[in-house]
Amino acid sequence: MLIATLDQDRQFTERLDKLLKNILSDVDYAAFYSPSDCLQYTMEHDVSLVFINQNIGDHFSDLQLLHQQLRKIRPHIDMVIVYNENKPDNTVALWTIQSRCSDYISKSVTEERLQDTLQNIWFHPIAESMR
Repeated sequence: MLIATLDQDRQFTERLDKLLKNILSDVDYAAFYSPSDCLQYTMEHDVSLVFINQNIGDHFSDLQLLHQQLRKIRPHIDMVIVYNENKPDNTVALWTIQSRCSDYISKSVTEERLQDTLQNIWFHPIAESMR
């Protein structure tokens, strides 16, 4: 299983790597700090899930564009939006749901919260007809 993260915060990407390896024994993990590197990697590898920081670009439209590009490359890829605050901005939360992203989490994610997210994604997937 291949999971990627797109976030400019190295501490978060390293922490997420450790949490994922505690939960999943067979995970391969790649961290990216630029959208172009993440997109290129996703084209060349079978990425199952990508965690994307909501503030990855200068504007919210950058996140929307990245989402569209990832869906073109891998139509069934799961995406989790990462936000920096204690709770997501209403615009981001609503967009995450409308765009059929798998979930959204805060950077203060715990192992238990991450495990819940992964279980919801892989054991209660969004119906194919809704994707």
